[in-house]
Amino acid sequence: MKAFYSLVLLIFLTSCSSEAPVVGTLNPITPVQEVVTEIDETVEALPEVAPDTQEIVDTLIEEVNSVPLSESDDKDENVTPTWSDDLKEEEQVGSTFPSKVVELETTYNNPKMEVMMNIEYSLDSDDKISEISVTSKNYPGMPDFNTWIQAVVWMTVEEASEYVVSGSSLTTPAFQGALKETL
Repeated sequence: MKAFYSLVLLIFLTSCSSEAPVVGTLNPITPVQEVVTEIDETVEALPEVAPDTQEIVDTLIEEVNSVPLSESDDKDENVTPTWSDDLKEEEQVGSTFPSKVVELETTYNNPKMEVMMNIEYSLDSDDKISEISVTSKNYPGMPDFNTWIQAVVWMTVEEASEYVVSGSSLTTPAFQGALKETL
């Protein structure tokens, strides 16, 4: 098969010789010359150029496994991760775990309807808001307000009660009033 491609390439290169007419000139067309090439049957005896894919994968795996990840891997096979001790200490402190969950319900009037707003937030051990959710069963704009109000996470309730969401001229005061009632 390689011999066939070699023959096609040879014919192509021969046809692209310098004797070909130049476009835009009035040179007569040069007759095609017949080229006879004998095919050497020893092509079958050539070794494969590309190695087997599995051989490449095996070689790469061996190379990766032979490289140590750190200096301690060469010295000690039973290395325990150091982060596990830090994690236990963080769990004992409890600074990221909610210590109190507060649920509030309030209503306010916009020009079209009375909006029922539900506010639920969690406080961590430092009395800072660790997560907050503001929803409404009857007002379709509340998911947008909920997205914007996520900025109060890690604020105290007092700080959050002063936070203003631009563009929510009716929802923001209702939110602020509900939080101020809990202070």
